Amino acid sequence: MCHKIIYPLKHETYIEKYSFKYGLDKHLIMAIISTESKFDENAVSHKGARGLMQLKDETAAWCIDKFDIQDTEDSNDLNISVGCAYVNYLVDRFRGNVKTALAAYNAGEGNVAGWLKD
Repeated sequence: MCHKIIYPLKHETYIEKYSFKYGLDKHLIMAIISTESKFDENAVSHKGARGLMQLKDETAAWCIDKFDIQDTEDSNDLNISVGCAYVNYLVDRFRGNVKTALAAYNAGEGNVAGWLKD
């Protein structure tokens, strides 16, 4: 309980729902959100990534199509759902290596795949 006073969390219901759905540690998702947007749902990066999980529009569209994610009226719900689906995909893509998946989440899947070849 003390951690909530020192470090209040937002959107915990969505984080728990989608981290469970995609078999991810909810604390990992909280850490991604904290790092990417500092829990600012209106955050936009200099590269155009948006929302809590800082997804680029093309990545979000790809995930929505690939994982058949239903749109919702709550953009935070959708952003966390898509972000968790994408993290899960990257963990699978990089054979369970969470560190590599996180690097790909941040730097791009293609970049990390190229680095691994080198």
